[in-house]
Amino acid sequence: MTKNCFLFLAAIMLCTYCQKREVAIVQENAENYSPITVEAFADVDDIIIQPVQVEEKAIPEAIREAIENYTFPGTIRVDQGLYAFQIEGSFTGSGNREIIAFYRNRYSDYIYGFIASINAAFCFVCDSAGEEIENVYYVKYRTLAFDRADEFETGLTWTTNLGRAITYKDRIIGRVSDFNGNGREELYLYSVSGMNIGPYFLEFNGNEFEYIINIGTNDRAPIINIDPIEKVINLRIMNYPDNPDVDFSEGMNSYIWNDTVHQYEELTSEYKKYRWDRATREYEEIE
Repeated sequence: MTKNCFLFLAAIMLCTYCQKREVAIVQENAENYSPITVEAFADVDDIIIQPVQVEEKAIPEAIREAIENYTFPGTIRVDQGLYAFQIEGSFTGSGNREIIAFYRNRYSDYIYGFIASINAAFCFVCDSAGEEIENVYYVKYRTLAFDRADEFETGLTWTTNLGRAITYKDRIIGRVSDFNGNGREELYLYSVSGMNIGPYFLEFNGNEFEYIINIGTNDRAPIINIDPIEKVINLRIMNYPDNPDVDFSEGMNSYIWNDTVHQYEELTSEYKKYRWDRATREYEEIE
């Protein structure tokens, strides 16, 4: 066997060891992570994402320039951003071409020490000819940049049947589909804010884009699974309360779509509290 062959085999062995070591490091530092975080990292290699291919059509130059150079209206209290990327879909039910463009912070790549990513989004609805922009709607969404851990903690990577992925900087930050079946596509976005990662689920209500799920304050709220038939979304809501007796609380909640009130309503809820046991190095449920 030649020297080059030996070097090639050594490189493969080193790469395999590094991958195993990465999971081991996460498990050894379980005290700093919730059970779902450790589980998500450990199963990363088993996750297979099947991206949905969307046919892209040419955008007229005038529309493209208007979107890329769009000036934020003074009625919204958001700093002017720079064009980042866009997606297409059927968001308002107009029947015309509709584009949601996302914008990043224009002044700095950092906000309060964190890497800034998206600070606003707008839905541009074209006229029936697809040659001019007819209406523009503000989409209330912003987030700091996702890293690898953030992406997997949302649950978006394996919830492929929730719709096509919304990807920015090689990270899935959301999904889009008409999951509730009312003729308009919803945005299932997640936002990173400091140490928190929470859902921003939005849909157009005829006048504006509104939040369609309310789970209160949380530190993490990943999607566990969904039921496309019943229009149910199951979330694991996690909090690290400022309480010396409770290190971690977890809620397994399910939400069902109610088309009358145009919201996801809580269907079931089960909360548990945990305390970290340093002797066993495990979370123990508090009765």
